[in-house]
Parts: sequence; structure tokens; C-alpha cells
Amino acid sequence: MQIPIKGGYILYPRVFLEITADWPLLDRVLWSWLWCKANHTDSTGYRRNLKRGQLFTSIKQLQNELSFKVGYRTKKPSAKQLRRTLEGLCEGQMIVTAKVTHGIVITICDYDFYQQPASYESPCEGLTKVPAKVQQGAKYKQELKNDKNEKKKHSSCSSSNFNSNYKTPYEMQCEKALKLAQENFLRKANGKG
Repeated sequence: MQIPIKGGYILYPRVFLEITADWPLLDRVLWSWLWCKANHTDSTGYRRNLKRGQLFTSIKQLQNELSFKVGYRTKKPSAKQLRRTLEGLCEGQMIVTAKVTHGIVITICDYDFYQQPASYESPCEGLTKVPAKVQQGAKYKQELKNDKNEKKKHSSCSSSNFNSNYKTPYEMQCEKALKLAQENFLRKANGKG
């Protein structure tokens, strides 16, 4: 029997690697840390009522969490660096921040969408499953062959009907996020941001 992994898991799409490829290291680490620390369910706490995809933190806590060792000394990001990174994520419409007493509530935009496994399925994924009839014996071979022919005729994913330009909502959103991140980067590089 396998022991479950303590603390659960998150779905982290590969498109984030493309989006964050040009980002400074601190920005990438903070973005990943936010995903790992965000609430996976609505919760009520000692002082805060946080929804799914939100977390409560402070600049001081971020400094401690994102610190690292360089030889014998500990290096921490400055408060200014962290504020600038959070502002950049807000401008890129990736997070929304709200100042509250003793800290910040950060909401990750579209958290529900990225954390639903159904968001990662292709439109043709259902056609690859083998029906249970195959396991019951040879008498269903002909039925199976007929079923396959039916699916080919009526499938929206068959080669004759499939639109190669079709994009899932996830792919469209990824392209939009990538384009927005690139525009923000170019704006900052040109000194307009």
C-alpha cells in the first residue's frame, strides 16, 4: 500500500514554463511559490476567510520564504524587489492583490481553470478508450468493428472533419497570457512600464 503524499498536489501547466522563460529568477520562484501556497478549497481561519486560489502573506514572510544560502550567509530578496514582482504579476493579470491588516491577500487569476484536470483533455481524448466489450470475447469483434466505423463517420475529430485551426479554450487562454506577458516585457524593456 502506498502512503499518500502529505500536503496534496497542484496542477502546474507546461505553458507556464513558456510564459515565465524570460522572467527573472525571483519572479519565477515567487510565481511557483504562490501556486503551491494558494488555498485549494474555501477556508475560514483565525482572522481570514479565504477562497479557493487565494492566500494570505506579507512582504516579510515572502522575504523569509524566498531566502536562500550563498555559502555561509543567507540572501533575501528586498521588499522593493518583491513589491515590483507582485506589481508585474498584477499588470500581467496573473494575480490580484488586496492590502489587509498585517499583510496581503493574493488571488491567483483563473486558479479554478488551471486546477481542473478536464482543462487538460484534448477534444479527441474520449475516442482512445477501448470499450469493455473487447474484454468479453471474440463474439463482439464484429460489433466492435461496426462501432469503430460508426465513430469514424460521426466523429467531430475524424481526419475529414477535423479543423486543424481548432483551439481549446485552454490553448486560447495560454496564447493570450503569453502575448500579454510578452507585451509587458517589451513595454518594460522600452522604459514605458
